[in-house]
Amino acid sequence: MEKEEVLERVQKSRKGSMDEWELQVSQKGFTLALMVILLASLALMITKIVAGQPWSDVYCIFFAGMGISRLYNGVKLHKKGELFLGILSLLTGAALFIGYISEII
Repeated sequence: MEKEEVLERVQKSRKGSMDEWELQVSQKGFTLALMVILLASLALMITKIVAGQPWSDVYCIFFAGMGISRLYNGVKLHKKGELFLGILSLLTGAALFIGYISEII
């Protein structure tokens, strides 16, 4: 097999998938988005505490998003630690949601 044939086969097999650079950009973008969500959640929580309103709904959204992200990574990468943190985050989000509902009812 010639070098051009091997290169062509590799390029065809990778068609539609991200290369390393695109993957790094995507991961950094996701990390940045999570940080913005965390800061916005913190600002909303402080505002709600000052206003005397229940604030657990804000953290429910944050923990649910983080839990889904970790759960997805754990399943795709077969990492038990990520799975554990994903399940823990989702359970925390669910508890915060239940707490919020019980406060407003």
